[in-house]
Amino acid sequence: MKNEDKKNAAVTVLNAIERKYSADSFPGMISAAYVLWLAQKDKVVDIVNLTKFIYQNESYDKIRTFINDRLKNHWEEYRRYITAFDQETLEEVILSLSRGDSRANPIENTPDCILKLVYSILKIQKNDSVGEFGTGYGKFLFHAFNQEPQASYWGNEISTDASVIAMIKSVIVSHGKIRIVQEDIFGNTEAKNQQFDKIYCFPPANLRTSLLTNARSYLAKQSPSLPEIKGNVSSEWVFMLKMQSCLKASGRAVMLTYGRPLFNQLDNEIRKYFLWRKMIEAVIQLPGRILNMTNIAPVLIVFNTGDDVIQRSEKIHMIDASSLGEKMNRNTVLRDKDVTQIIDALNGVKKTWHTLVDYRDLICHGDMTPSLYLHQEIKVPYAKPFNDVVKQITRGAMISSSEIDELLSEKYTPYHYLTISNINNGMVDDNLPCLKEIKEKHKRYCITSRSIVLGKNGTPSFKVAVVEPKKGQIILAHSNLYIISINEEVANPYYINAFLNSETGAIVLNQIAQGIAIKSLSLQALRDMSIPVPSMEEQNKIAALYQAEMDKVAFLKQKMEKALASLKNFEVF
Repeated sequence: MKNEDKKNAAVTVLNAIERKYSADSFPGMISAAYVLWLAQKDKVVDIVNLTKFIYQNESYDKIRTFINDRLKNHWEEYRRYITAFDQETLEEVILSLSRGDSRANPIENTPDCILKLVYSILKIQKNDSVGEFGTGYGKFLFHAFNQEPQASYWGNEISTDASVIAMIKSVIVSHGKIRIVQEDIFGNTEAKNQQFDKIYCFPPANLRTSLLTNARSYLAKQSPSLPEIKGNVSSEWVFMLKMQSCLKASGRAVMLTYGRPLFNQLDNEIRKYFLWRKMIEAVIQLPGRILNMTNIAPVLIVFNTGDDVIQRSEKIHMIDASSLGEKMNRNTVLRDKDVTQIIDALNGVKKTWHTLVDYRDLICHGDMTPSLYLHQEIKVPYAKPFNDVVKQITRGAMISSSEIDELLSEKYTPYHYLTISNINNGMVDDNLPCLKEIKEKHKRYCITSRSIVLGKNGTPSFKVAVVEPKKGQIILAHSNLYIISINEEVANPYYINAFLNSETGAIVLNQIAQGIAIKSLSLQALRDMSIPVPSMEEQNKIAALYQAEMDKVAFLKQKMEKALASLKNFEVF
């Protein structure tokens, strides 16, 4: 029987037994496979008393308790399989078995290509002490140990199941050389006085600091120079503080996370804290679909302690590796050559998707998203801030979907509702949804004639159009739209529409947008955006030509709709 067939046969047996006793069969399957592995290792042919056998053959109290809790009441079902599977097969089962739900176990399911990249960035050497905070089932530590077994490895995990399973795997992979402890990294723990040369962490996503009780206590004991961290600050920065405090002089750490902590306005002060101290070496934007549980492109933040803040680099590597990798099935995979290219960029080899940015510029800009610093430079003639040509910018009405459903009318009314989906090719659809009424509190969100509407989010591009309601028509704007009233003494709305819908305008909008998976425009960024404002005579000429082209498109669209209607009504007989 082939090795894969043997492994599958063992998994089938373990799963069939454990599913009788628990909806979550995974911990029991690992426990049973480990006991059978111990029996094979010690050439035991029968285990009558599980508790006695585990006490004699396993030195970790947590593993003993874990196995007894899961197998004691049904160990008899496994006795006939003690000699059924060889040691190598059982090792393969323990090291490869997973829960299968990648969304629930992001750390366990971190792709090997990311682990390779992190290992290469950390440059783990023999005699290095390496820590992983929130190790899950220990996947990164085992990967690193296989590359450099002479370093020392330590990982913590708050989950009982995950930490003990990691301990079991450590026995098999490293004969216990990789130390795993169950603890909250922010508590009064073993990590409190630990110092590491290298640290890796993939913290929980989208957690607010207010939800982490021990983290709040940890922050209360920090230096007065640390800016006040309120409950809504992204917890990733608190994990970074903890990592930084556990790094030795000249140590290096890597955090895998999502893009929000790079640009979230609430994190601005804590970002400055790290930037002023020149602790951040690099920000690496990875491709979307590289993690199994999400389409969102993750980022790696590389930082260090350094011996002296004065000696640390004034520049930070901004690497946009989102275009690298190979599409395989539904996911993206970084090939070995992609990993090498990213490491080359960190070592100074010039790449088009890499640049060095002064930390002061990052502090001023307030956003650490790499793609913002790698756009082609757009020189705008007659440049003025957008705020100079607008009278007012407001958001559309915040109305729940259920309330809109109640307001929608099947019959024609003068009241209409405009959403992003009703804007196409720089024009508003002719047939907007009708509403039964527009409530008094929402009337201030109705669009005045010749106003520009601009989508707040770009999916993938930002939609823009001029709105001119017909006589008697009242149009209410959705909350995802900006309503922009133009000062027509300075600018022609149709000229502004032409610019923002142009290729150059699209680049300008994308350069001021924030976010990685979904780009969004902040009100302040929009007001500060540079646009070309030539003379009114020049603007009017451009606007007239643009409107003429729009009329052609509208005519052709109308013609196509009639032709499609004719096809639907075409009679064969």
